[in-house]
Amino acid sequence: PLFITEIARQIKSLGGQTYLVGGCVRDRFLGLEPEDFDIEVYGISGKSLAEVLSGFDKVVYVGKSFAVFKIGSLNFSLPQRSSAANSDGSSDQSIPSVSLREALRRRDLSINTIAQDVLTGKLYDPFGGLGDLQLKVLRATDPGTFVEDRLRPYRIMQLAGRLGFSVDPATAELCRSLDLTDLPRERVFEEFKKLLMKS
Repeated sequence: PLFITEIARQIKSLGGQTYLVGGCVRDRFLGLEPEDFDIEVYGISGKSLAEVLSGFDKVVYVGKSFAVFKIGSLNFSLPQRSSAANSDGSSDQSIPSVSLREALRRRDLSINTIAQDVLTGKLYDPFGGLGDLQLKVLRATDPGTFVEDRLRPYRIMQLAGRLGFSVDPATAELCRSLDLTDLPRERVFEEFKKLLMKS
């Protein structure tokens, strides 16, 4: 959507930076049409971000570990280690201090760690995501953070089916090491649904 750029300009005027991240960047390089857009914002507080976004459309606040500000197919987030906003985003006065590199390192796969500056178009690829896209391989970004979300083996399963990519052997072994028995059935179902409907 064209107004992403205008939002990014307003965020910049407040001292912030705005990056497209994850699947929407990945899909662009694969020639696919993104279904939604994940956008990470640095250098401003949740309250400031909420004020900017509310000038464009109704904002829905979601997420537990991260504050996510949703406008239609746009998902804006403030990368940090704890929730950055309450249900209305209004109480957060702090500015998250997590760096772009650190936030990208916490993502599941290298192909999802490519970030693009909304205003300049500059790409940031600190974990070799572009190379793995060319190799068509699914590789864990960081084994230490990969295991924090035990749904990730199922996510790899459906991405391998959807994209036709192979799984890096070390990443496959990492998946085998995780206990998946008590994952919520609803979350597992969603990954199988993507595998069956989108492969």
